[in-house]
Amino acid sequence: MTEQEFKGKLTAYLSDLLKHYGADIKSEVEACQRKVDLMGINKSGSTFLFIIDIRGEFDDSADVIQCDGKLFIVRYGINLNKFYGNVTIVDIRSVETLLRRALGVSPKTPVFEKTYADYLKLQNIEPEALRSVLSVLFNAVDEKLVENTLLKIYASGRNVVDRIEPSKKTTYTRERFINVLEDLGLVFLSEIMPGNNCTLYIYSCTQPGIELSQKLAQETFLQKQSTVGLWLDRHDAATSFLSIWAAMKGSVYQNYPICLPVIREETPRIAHVPCPLIDSKKCGELMNSQLPVELSLFADAILGGKTISERVYSTLYELTASYLVMFARVQISGNDAESICIVPELAKSIYDATLTDFISKFSNSKVLKYVNSYSAAMSILGIDLNTDEAIKAMQLYNVSYEDVIKVYKDLLNSGLIEKKSEGVYIAVKTDLLFKAYLEKIDAISAELEIV
Repeated sequence: MTEQEFKGKLTAYLSDLLKHYGADIKSEVEACQRKVDLMGINKSGSTFLFIIDIRGEFDDSADVIQCDGKLFIVRYGINLNKFYGNVTIVDIRSVETLLRRALGVSPKTPVFEKTYADYLKLQNIEPEALRSVLSVLFNAVDEKLVENTLLKIYASGRNVVDRIEPSKKTTYTRERFINVLEDLGLVFLSEIMPGNNCTLYIYSCTQPGIELSQKLAQETFLQKQSTVGLWLDRHDAATSFLSIWAAMKGSVYQNYPICLPVIREETPRIAHVPCPLIDSKKCGELMNSQLPVELSLFADAILGGKTISERVYSTLYELTASYLVMFARVQISGNDAESICIVPELAKSIYDATLTDFISKFSNSKVLKYVNSYSAAMSILGIDLNTDEAIKAMQLYNVSYEDVIKVYKDLLNSGLIEKKSEGVYIAVKTDLLFKAYLEKIDAISAELEIV
């Protein structure tokens, strides 16, 4: 798309807008000592002139503009309105409001049924169609950043953007990237909520945006295959699998497809709480047709250890060089947070390539039995071990009654639990017990041969 074609779309919108308010239209006429893109004459004979300025290159100094009629310099993507007597420099988003004021339209008069964005939406959902538009609006570096912004929203499910202040120039900022993607019909404002001293706008992909992102992801994956290949060569397959599995199964929320929340401490790490410490029913939900249940529960447990959590973070961080793994600001339980997110196409590719190695390495291993015995014991603490609920839990973890009793004896010696009756054990110091469990898991997982 050329700049002239892009201006043509905005001209069509302004033309229809003027017609809506009863004005007669003329295109590309000589006025204001130059050619203007559009002229409208209303029923009273007043003249309204429009110059469309996409890149903000038009000289809007008051002393260089000589016009008899009312002149609107309509800019795209620069949210800054200026007024020089009979001249108004206006962002496309505000043009109808200011035109209604100039025309003296009654508040009861309906606004125009369409917005300028209805004229800009991509009709062809292909990467080249997007790039054709972006080439008009951005330089080569920023074009790529716009694509990456779309991929980030696709990967994270939703992306948080600070409120754009009216006085803030947003010509080449991430906020403008979002605005353009919204105008093209690829993302939409899904939620607005208060943040820390500002308002947060939360954006998600539209269905066309998802379709285009999938094509961009596949294209990027082909371009970055060598980067991903080197990453797989550097790491034990079990570690690679665990990192991807953590994101695929550890997502905290339905709107975050393949993301893990990040904790910024001395060493960054992922935030993960094993299912026995949340809800024993959550453990059963980890059943997976490809990964045996006891291995899912094992993987979930060792992610609770700080050592593995840090390893997973650093492993995934290396993949940011592929532009298919990225950091995104998200909202978790109403709080602004940071997550590391992976596009589904990359996640599935690595998952499928490393699944067999992970199963082979840990199936029937002693460490699997040891970790799952502790996790099972935690998930059924306070429940009679002879009940159907407790038996089902032990079956999910693939551990025996004797394995669980052995763990309880260890915890009894530590004074963290007590025996209430035959087959029933209860926590004495819950906080210390949970801490001891995580420390135990961390100590075990720290020795795992995954690097």
